Amino acid sequence: MYSLNEFIKISHIIMNKLFLKILIPLVLAFLVFLIYLGTTDFIVKPRLVESEYKIEKN
Repeated sequence: MYSLNEFIKISHIIMNKLFLKILIPLVLAFLVFLIYLGTTDFIVKPRLVESEYKIEKN
């Protein structure tokens, strides 16, 4: 059996590897998403409020 200290060291190594396996794909997906947003023409079309439409109409 492992002593408690060795078990803690081994569990930290396993958790670090698991953390990196999850963190790296998430970071890459986020970067790809940011590049996608940067390359698209992202335009928010504001709606005309009725009062503004009446002012422009007159």
